[in-house]
Amino acid sequence: MDDTISSNPPPETTQVRLSLSYLFVWMTIAGATCAVTAMRYESRPLSGVQVTWFVPHLLGSSTAWTAMILLVRRRYRRQPIDFQPGYWLLCVCGTACAVCGGYWLVETLLEAFVGRLYVLKLIRSLVLDWGVILAILLTGFLFPVRPMWRWVLALPCLVIVVDYFQQSFLLFTQVNAIQFARQIIVAGTMVAPIVLLAIAIADQATTQDRRDWLHWLGVACTGLLISSPLWIAICQALLV
Repeated sequence: MDDTISSNPPPETTQVRLSLSYLFVWMTIAGATCAVTAMRYESRPLSGVQVTWFVPHLLGSSTAWTAMILLVRRRYRRQPIDFQPGYWLLCVCGTACAVCGGYWLVETLLEAFVGRLYVLKLIRSLVLDWGVILAILLTGFLFPVRPMWRWVLALPCLVIVVDYFQQSFLLFTQVNAIQFARQIIVAGTMVAPIVLLAIAIADQATTQDRRDWLHWLGVACTGLLISSPLWIAICQALLV
C-alpha cells in the first residue's frame, strides 16, 4: 500500500500549511485566467451577467488548481497526505475547471491566429457539458472519499444535462419547456449548496478525524462554483 496516503496518519505530519509560494501560484493562475479572458473578449467590457459568471469561476478554479498543485507536490516529495473530503472536492472542481479552461484557451488561441472556426461552435456544448460531466464522474469515483460525499456529484450533473438540452435543442423550441428547464437549473443550484452543507455537517458529526482548513476551503470553493448559475439568474432578473 502506498505510504503517502494513510487513513489515520499522525496529524503533525499531514498538516497542510499555507505558504507564500502557494499564494504566488494562485495569483499567477488567476492572472493567466484574466489574460485569456481579456484576449477572448478583445478588451470589450464584460456585461453584468458575464462578470457574475466570471468572478466565481475565477476564484474557484484558481483555488482548486492551486490546491491540486499543493497535493501533487506533497505526493512527489513523498509526504503523507490525509486525503480529506474537501481535498476530493478540490480535485473534482479542478478537473472540471481544467476541461472548461482548456477548451476556452484552445478556442481563444485558434480564433486569434486562425480566425473563427464554425466547428468550434458545433462542439462547444459537447465539450463544455459532457466533457465536464465525464471529468466530474471520473475524478469523483477514482479518488477516495466517504460514500456520502459522492451525492454532491448528482445535482451539478443534472443541471449540466438540463442546460445542455436547453442550449442545444431548446427542448423542441417550446417556450414553456424552456422556462421549465430554467426553473430546474435555478432550483438545482439552490438545492446543491444546501445538500453540500448538510453532507459536510453530517460528515463532521460522524467522524473522529479532524478536518483542516483546506478541507473547509474545498467545501466553500465547491459551493461557490455550483451556485454560480443561481447568481447569474438573479443578475438577469435584476437587469430585466
